Amino acid sequence: MHVIATTLWAPKPDEPREDAHWPLRDVEMHSPVGHFAVTDGATNGGRWSGIWAHELARAAGRGKLSPGKGVSGLREAQGRYRRRTVGMGSPWFSRRTDAGFASMASLSLYAHPTTALPRKRPYLVRVFGDCVVVGVRDHRILAVLPSATPTTCHERPQLLASDNRFNSELREQPHAWNGSWQSGDSFYLMTDAIARWFLTCCDAGSHPCRIIRDFARRGRHRDFRSWVAERQRAGELERDDITVTRVHVYGGPTA
Repeated sequence: MHVIATTLWAPKPDEPREDAHWPLRDVEMHSPVGHFAVTDGATNGGRWSGIWAHELARAAGRGKLSPGKGVSGLREAQGRYRRRTVGMGSPWFSRRTDAGFASMASLSLYAHPTTALPRKRPYLVRVFGDCVVVGVRDHRILAVLPSATPTTCHERPQLLASDNRFNSELREQPHAWNGSWQSGDSFYLMTDAIARWFLTCCDAGSHPCRIIRDFARRGRHRDFRSWVAERQRAGELERDDITVTRVHVYGGPTA
């Protein structure tokens, strides 16, 4: 299985970035397994949600949230968050404001069936909160997860917390889908602001995946940030952190 993953991102003007992604750098790899994630720390969801977003993306991108684990797979990320924030304020466990909250979209690709995913060339998508994953095949949108409307990215999403006391309302598999990938498929993992723009463009009959694809294919990270600033000045994009990871997968008959 041959995978190319490119992340395009732009921070909020004059504010710390609260989005995160994994892997940290663009990659091209030949591997039987690949894990990818974008996360969005909730601005009003805790003092250190940006730290939690990073730890959550790291855990998903390193395969710690494997099929069947659900929120129980968060323990390592939660432990890392506690160690990073201890001493930064009141005890980490004392108040809701000391927990981190984040949305997440993750993608796992497998070259061969697994016990949990017996399909040929399986993929697994997980979405918590208001992130979105779009699958593209033969230049057509194959799937939008969790749904195909801009209102998917709602203002009060169900977030993943760094403290399981605040995850009590989450189902074990809140938003999970699996299917079979084909050689040439692309997946776009997006945080909420860029996802709203993307889905609004789709509703209007335009082709936003082509715009993202062209930036990603050429590695035009600086041009992407300039494009984001222009769209924000025009009122087409919110003044928020912007993160989108494009994952393109190839495979031969025995991939």
